[in-house]
Amino acid sequence: EKKMNDIKNEKKSNNSEISTGKGLSMYISLNAIKGLQEVVRNSLGPDGSWKILVSGSGELKISKNGNFLLREMQIQNPVASLIARTISTQQEKIGDGAISILLIIGELFRNLEKFLEKGVHPQILCEGIDLGRRGLEK
Repeated sequence: EKKMNDIKNEKKSNNSEISTGKGLSMYISLNAIKGLQEVVRNSLGPDGSWKILVSGSGELKISKNGNFLLREMQIQNPVASLIARTISTQQEKIGDGAISILLIIGELFRNLEKFLEKGVHPQILCEGIDLGRRGLEK
């Protein structure tokens, strides 16, 4: 049976991995992407909720269009910004699906986070994603 001090020391060692530059950056990006997902989650479909965006100058913009929301939000995280720009480009080329794609990506990152917390190396996760992508392309 573990003593309370052993459990606290174990938690500290796990947290120290996260508090390093690379680990912290990765978790910040994961949370930013999950945040994007949460913002647009209930905007999906014809009964989706409208969102109000307020610009820095106080201008109000109301929409439930996922592409519009992604273009107008001031996204600070580089990874989340890259995903938002990619989804916007996809929306412009195909015409639909911005929210659906963001929901899928958000869930993918939620699952990646679970594996990262279990200690799976990010490179192994990337290889798994690439293997899945190749399987879908067949």
